[in-house]
Amino acid sequence: MEALTAQLQSSLQAQDFSQLAPICDAAELQNLWKALDLEWSPQLQPLVKALSSKLRGDMLGLVMRAYSNLSPGKLGVLLGLPEQEAMQLAREQGWELDEASGLLLVKSRPAASQAHASQQQLQRLAEFVVHLEA
Repeated sequence: MEALTAQLQSSLQAQDFSQLAPICDAAELQNLWKALDLEWSPQLQPLVKALSSKLRGDMLGLVMRAYSNLSPGKLGVLLGLPEQEAMQLAREQGWELDEASGLLLVKSRPAASQAHASQQQLQRLAEFVVHLEA
């Protein structure tokens, strides 16, 4: 792990990668998504892909809690996706498009499914710990 850390610290792209934190703090989402879409070195590509996926999932969760409706364009900006991809993701979440207003009607995740997901994560963690101890 230390060798990887040293390699990342010495990389010019790692220095570029460190520039993402201020973008996140400044809530400049469009710039953040553009930065994540840049060509990254093969060593950093898995990290950038995982970061993008995590940020997109977290942002979707925030949208579900903060909005009752929003435009497909706004969702695309928030998730760093083209409008059509944002629409597809919204449909996968069970959201509907109000044709009259052109807004997506956001459906929050039921609390029960979140509790079930937490239980599954806890179960996976327990199985992993047991595997490590064996």
